[in-house]
Amino acid sequence: MTNRVQAPREVCRQVLATPRRLVQDPYAILGTAAGAVIGGVIGLQIGGGGGRRSYAAWRDRWWTGGH
Repeated sequence: MTNRVQAPREVCRQVLATPRRLVQDPYAILGTAAGAVIGGVIGLQIGGGGGRRSYAAWRDRWWTGGH
């Protein structure tokens, strides 16, 4: 018994490609800011206050005109 197998063939054709638009989230900045604030609050609660000293040093330097 003999089985016949067709050789694979390549089919080329032109298709219309539509460019995709970048999805922009209008709430990205708000979400980033909220995440930073929430992370800071949680870090202060868990971290034992070392961040408070760092913040105070940053605040004293930047908000009093020491930059």
